[in-house]
Amino acid sequence: MEQVYRPILKQAWNITSHFKYLWFFGLFAAVFGSAGIYNINFSVDEASNGGDWLIRAKEFFVTLGTLEWSQVIANINIWVVLLFIIMLALGFFLLWLSIVSQGALIYGAREADQGRRLFFGEVLAHGRKKFWPLLLLNLLMAVVALVILLIFSLPFLVLIFKPEYANSITSLFVAISFIILVPIGVVLSFIIRYSLIFIVNKDRSLRAALSEAWGMFKRNWLASVEMAVILWFVFLVVGIILNAIFKYLIFPIVIYVFALLTTTYVGSVLLAQITLFLVATIYLAVMFVIAAVLNVFEISSWVLFFQKLNEDEVESKIVRLAVVTLGPAQTSNLLASPVKEESMSPVKGQRAVAKKVVRRKKAKPVQEE
Repeated sequence: MEQVYRPILKQAWNITSHFKYLWFFGLFAAVFGSAGIYNINFSVDEASNGGDWLIRAKEFFVTLGTLEWSQVIANINIWVVLLFIIMLALGFFLLWLSIVSQGALIYGAREADQGRRLFFGEVLAHGRKKFWPLLLLNLLMAVVALVILLIFSLPFLVLIFKPEYANSITSLFVAISFIILVPIGVVLSFIIRYSLIFIVNKDRSLRAALSEAWGMFKRNWLASVEMAVILWFVFLVVGIILNAIFKYLIFPIVIYVFALLTTTYVGSVLLAQITLFLVATIYLAVMFVIAAVLNVFEISSWVLFFQKLNEDEVESKIVRLAVVTLGPAQTSNLLASPVKEESMSPVKGQRAVAKKVVRRKKAKPVQEE
């Protein structure tokens, strides 16, 4: 069987390790959760937390209602206003940089796969050109996430007015969350990923990108889920390794050095504080680099996978195993995808069956005369 996922992951790592200027975009593309993907996950988590956010919202608005706004406005300091404006401007700049970095990273990954070594400014310019459609996509997904949060949190309004029903409603809603919210979040995450790539690398409009992304997912949903599971497993292993390194190697050394400085040298308290500050700074820098590298690897993997899907070169591993185990005919019958096998060698026939099953092209009905 022809390998699909391993070459993609290998090439994605080659891109990540050889095109280090993409790390910059990888870091800032992750600031707002990679195109709203984490916004969907956040909404699912918030909706399934027992409606606590509704209670917090109620308390917030009650607090606002008790404020004397005339007195608050009269006591506003000009420096507070200036600081607020600066923070607001910084927030808008980070939002702009995050959206631009998403487009730049997707474009840079594709060009790197084709062997082109672009300049930093060239990649940034392409991401800047796609700012508005990517921003609209992010805003649309944020609205969708908010709607999901509101719809599935409505039952918890009862918690505010009828607290005695809290336990039964919470149990019911947790079950609903796993049955409905999780699949919705997964499907939307795939549509977001593919829409991003359609906008950046295929120059599609937002509407066309969403439509084609939905079609691509419908045709290749099984392979898409397999790819997501593989990446999840890769990140799980990396997370376990990094956690072990920091927990059993780095932190014990830092604690030992800190204790040594505070108990041995004159003026060691100040020295220990400086050392602790430096260690914390280095730790944050390392975490930022790791986050950037992992994000570049993830986005590159999805860009390469998208290209394979777009060229109809991806065969689901489950389908390929089924073809080898059961044979082309039984696999076709099992998945309700009839395939002609005339004049096919066994290997070629198996590959054709797999491709037809994965593409899931709708056969036109034959009218009987």
